[in-house]
Amino acid sequence: MNTIRSSSRRAVFALSCFTALALLLAPTAHAGIAGRTFLVEKTGAGNYLNVDVGSRFAVMQTQAAGADVVAFDLTAPTPVEVPVAVSAADEMEPAVWGSRCVYLKRRDFGTHELMLDTIPPSGPIGQIINEWEYADPALWDDQCVYALDTDWDGDFGVYRWDIGTGQHSTVYQPTLDGASARQPDIWRNIIAYQIVSPFAGDTDVFYEPLDGRWTVFPYVPDRTGDRVLPAVWGEWIVWEDHSSADGDIVAYNVLTREPTVIGHDGAVDGNPSVYDDRVVYTSVANDMSSAHVYAYDLSTGVESEVWTRSGILFFGATSQSGPDVGWSEFVSDSDARVARLDVALDAEQLEGPTRYETAVEISQALSPGTCDSVLVATGENFPDALGGAALAGALDCPILLTRPAALPAAVAAEIERLQPKAVYILGGIGAVGDAVQAQIQAIVPLATITRLEGDDRYGTARAVAHEVWMHPRQEFGGTALVATGANFPDALAASPVAAALQMPIYLAEPSGISLTDIAHMQERDIDEVYILGGSDVVSEETEERLTDAFGTDRVHRIEGPTRYETAAEIAEWAVEELPWIEYCGVTLATGQNFPDALAGGALAGARGTVMLLTHTASLTPTTRTVLESTCVGTPRVTFFGGEGALEPEVVAEVTALLQ
Repeated sequence: MNTIRSSSRRAVFALSCFTALALLLAPTAHAGIAGRTFLVEKTGAGNYLNVDVGSRFAVMQTQAAGADVVAFDLTAPTPVEVPVAVSAADEMEPAVWGSRCVYLKRRDFGTHELMLDTIPPSGPIGQIINEWEYADPALWDDQCVYALDTDWDGDFGVYRWDIGTGQHSTVYQPTLDGASARQPDIWRNIIAYQIVSPFAGDTDVFYEPLDGRWTVFPYVPDRTGDRVLPAVWGEWIVWEDHSSADGDIVAYNVLTREPTVIGHDGAVDGNPSVYDDRVVYTSVANDMSSAHVYAYDLSTGVESEVWTRSGILFFGATSQSGPDVGWSEFVSDSDARVARLDVALDAEQLEGPTRYETAVEISQALSPGTCDSVLVATGENFPDALGGAALAGALDCPILLTRPAALPAAVAAEIERLQPKAVYILGGIGAVGDAVQAQIQAIVPLATITRLEGDDRYGTARAVAHEVWMHPRQEFGGTALVATGANFPDALAASPVAAALQMPIYLAEPSGISLTDIAHMQERDIDEVYILGGSDVVSEETEERLTDAFGTDRVHRIEGPTRYETAAEIAEWAVEELPWIEYCGVTLATGQNFPDALAGGALAGARGTVMLLTHTASLTPTTRTVLESTCVGTPRVTFFGGEGALEPEVVAEVTALLQ
């Protein structure tokens, strides 16, 4: 049994903030992008090129004597140049993730090896040596994508290197002469790249949803002219587009399949990169009189100028680590700059006069239009709705709360607005009475109403878990969560994970999880279980029964000394181990009561973010530490509940902290 405890892992809590995969809705405030602060400025004869910016380090190549790869620690008060690769051979085109750096090393006869090293350098740890030609490396975590010419005919394919396992796999291998693929980029398990058509001779952008999550075409809509230099982040793919005479930037949303064209008349716009809803690109006037770096906010359409110079060419603006952007410039020599953008925080507080209206507000943020399904649970107690987060994720729908005997007017109006085809009532008639069911049926007479219930809260959680299994939109099949049925915080903190990845939540009794639940898991091919909370909330008996059933190495406990630290541990586990879960867009709820965040887990899961808990009247030290170490510069924060849940002082403190 593996245990994840705050006492052993809090020290490594230092990840950068990333965005969520989802259609992000307009928050209550958005001030766009303004200003920049230079972190690194390398000028003169150093010839700094090919800047790439990571969560801690910026890397670039210098050509003062040959070509070497160097790094700058962006967390240092004054970033100092640290050599990554220094040898007699030229080293170039670095890409960085955390302290990991990949780059190309030129061989004596002109081909390039693909190299892997750490910062500070520990010697090449993944050197690839053969007779082939490598190009265009890019990194995401422990995944490297690259272009490779395997037969020396000038036609490249795209490949993925799993650094953790050492395995290489083919993304695209050309089968026709002239069908060369280059410039791959990766975001989690999504790879974008460009291919030259052997027939028309133009270049198009393709992408591969390698895990099958998206049912979409493996290419972007055709436009006249070349489409090159793709970059991918979340639902956005951007590329340099030459449909117009001087070139534009196109941002294509793979979920809505809608393009956004960005650019300036009389200028060549290129070298795009994307982070969250922000596109960074370069723009050079056709007459070469000026050059610029711009940041464009896709959610607002607001564009900000990051940097401008007269008569200078820009190469490769990058935006891979939140507020940090890097680029190189060319006069007679090449200079490099890394700047931190002042990205305004989007802060939204979803609240209503009661818990029922708050759930409605969350529902409207999650589903601004109609929705095929709706979940309804009692707002008087927590157990039935806790398991509902996974089902809400599977059905892509909101959770609404009701009184046991009557449907609140605001909830009735929300159901009428949503016009669901199916309504799932969580719990028996003691939790949600027959009168409420009749009211719902009267509002949407054509809807199918299904009641998911058991003999008690544990049986109801099992019935909800079964329904999740019946609607497989599962990202990680075979994984379940186990939480106490006696209290809410731990399951509440995990509800975004359950919703995002459709991980069913089983509730354990104080005496131990039932053998019925274990049999239910086994019958539905569950083979890995995460226990939420310490042994004082989920007993050692539960742990023993699970390890007997699934094996010691397949049962894990995520715990902290308090509910707030357990929530932080759940967040860390989710971000480190699970695709589609990020810190940026962090959500915050009180850990002292349940109603406001019961519905919030579905929204946080849809946005692919975590939920942190705090005291109602003050920000807990653990939560502050997490925010300070991981989320400063985050694009958005969402608060669940009004003053009764989170006092204005807490909201103000968090907002100020994340600015």
